Amino acid sequence: MAFLYYCFLNVYYDVKSIIPYLDFINLWTIDFRTPKRSSEQADYAAPLYYMYDRKPHQNLDSTVKWWKEQGAERN
Repeated sequence: MAFLYYCFLNVYYDVKSIIPYLDFINLWTIDFRTPKRSSEQADYAAPLYYMYDRKPHQNLDSTVKWWKEQGAERN
């Protein structure tokens, strides 16, 4: 399965219960900010780590940690 970070996965899916049935998970860690969402500001679309003046979950590190907390394996 492939998941976008902004889809509120815990609302739409019971993530912990579907993980055992997945062979792999593709994390789309892009478009944390896009021109459409922030047209007056150039910005990193996919920061690796938390950046000041951002929501704490808008980065790759936070996304990966969330999935690991839900039971996804590293390998």
